[in-house]
Amino acid sequence: NLKTQNCQIISFPRDTLIPYENSNMKLRYIYKTGGETLVKNSIEDMLNNISLDGIIKVNLNGFRKIIDAMGGIDICIEQDMYYDDIEKNLNINFKAGETVHLNGEKAEEFFRWRNNNDTENIYLDDTDRIENQKLLIDKVIEKVMSFSSISNVNEIFKIMKDNVQTDLSLNQIMAYGLSFAKMDKEDIIVTTLKGEIKEVDGEEVYDTVTDENLGKKVFDEFTKNQDD
Repeated sequence: NLKTQNCQIISFPRDTLIPYENSNMKLRYIYKTGGETLVKNSIEDMLNNISLDGIIKVNLNGFRKIIDAMGGIDICIEQDMYYDDIEKNLNINFKAGETVHLNGEKAEEFFRWRNNNDTENIYLDDTDRIENQKLLIDKVIEKVMSFSSISNVNEIFKIMKDNVQTDLSLNQIMAYGLSFAKMDKEDIIVTTLKGEIKEVDGEEVYDTVTDENLGKKVFDEFTKNQDD
């Protein structure tokens, strides 16, 4: 919010049901079907035409490079995390209680973990992964808030130029960036879209679409700490 100088982030689990063509579809399938434009339009419909001002998309290569350029992130591991997926070239191994320094590759592993090898046949909803993502985002924000700890800002800007896609104008980006620079860490709040796990046609989904007041609730959540 450029007027109140604060920021709120709402995460949508990838299995969130989104209205689509007189039915419902998981958010991740919406993206596969029509990319970020369909995601934007579908979420606007889901939230009763609350307008989304723009799209910013960061690829995984950019994510890894930005973390590396920042000098990595220190984070305390709250639970055992071990998972191997040869097909996705993913090998995750963190132990509860240890504090680890995550470079870009390890930060991606932490960011993408959802379940352990011995629970891979047990459905764990994406909110578990989002909780880890919140921890990492919090650490990234903490580091970004102090540019004195980041010596190679120009390199980070170059990485973003090569790996980030957006329909925001340069003036909008500059305005948001300057606003962010004036914030304290307490001015940034990260939440998750409220919903519940349900089984629909034999498949586990994150359901919010039955709530006719969802748009208002999300808007209220997004603006509850803002003046307007």
